[in-house]
Amino acid sequence: MDLILPAVGLPGQLKLKSASILVVGAGGLGCPVLLYLAAAGVGRITILDHDAVDMSNLHRQVLHTEDRVGMNKAESAARGLTALNSSISIIPLPYSFTPSLFSSPSSHLTPLRTGTYTLILDCTDNPTTRHFLNSYAVHFGIPLVSGGEKEGGKEREWRVVPIELVRNGSAEAQERRVVDVRSETEFGICKIEGSLNIPFRSILRDPALAFGPSTSSTTSPLLRNNGSASSSSSAAAATTPRPKEIVFVCRRGNDSLLAARALERYLEKERELKGVDGMEEEEEERVKVGDLRGGLVAWSRVVEGFPVY
Repeated sequence: MDLILPAVGLPGQLKLKSASILVVGAGGLGCPVLLYLAAAGVGRITILDHDAVDMSNLHRQVLHTEDRVGMNKAESAARGLTALNSSISIIPLPYSFTPSLFSSPSSHLTPLRTGTYTLILDCTDNPTTRHFLNSYAVHFGIPLVSGGEKEGGKEREWRVVPIELVRNGSAEAQERRVVDVRSETEFGICKIEGSLNIPFRSILRDPALAFGPSTSSTTSPLLRNNGSASSSSSAAAATTPRPKEIVFVCRRGNDSLLAARALERYLEKERELKGVDGMEEEEEERVKVGDLRGGLVAWSRVVEGFPVY
């Protein structure tokens, strides 16, 4: 048992008991990870997976069984872990890890929205989810361990380096829009000339705000009530001509990446509703979405005199 291991002992076992770990993905990688966490006595394990158990999964996803084929994987895994260790708390969440989770009023998602985890384990095979998870972990300051394989070994996001933004013009009308996702207070301290302020949480709630009317170096006119999106924001954004490029900016490049991923997912859903894929989309209609790598801290290193705080 762990109590007699010098590296663990009673203090270590008590730390495991008080730990709360989020595991995203209950498939081929997530299943053995979950088994060892439960066996070790981790006190609270949250499992997030939207997929259902299939017969073809059983030879490698060892927590699932034949009688649970068709059941959600998070719920199936929870049953298996309870049978292994009934003294720990297991919370199955049958959802995808997407921005929509953060606008849900469900009380059982409160820990997810507030980031109350000791550790996050990424056991997914989806690059979009991986990028979103990384930004989520950085935002809440939670250690993240990623074990999934990268798609083709390549990263898919467009991350703009500061010098590129300087050379090509930071916010050219109708061509490129720079959206600063910091708070209005921080935006008032310093900003990139021509940028538009839409706070991070507003973008997560309604990514379409990024397409709204642009007023240079100010907070978006679509925002009301201390940064909340007005009820007509999406409609107003829909009637505004879209820029060819949108670049998100924050202080260090973490929230901006999350905002870019949220807008990418919004555009993917929009294309699905139209029945158009990325290859069929007209070049003049396609919006390129990215963020400033390293944020304003990196920007200050190439723009002389730009203040940092």
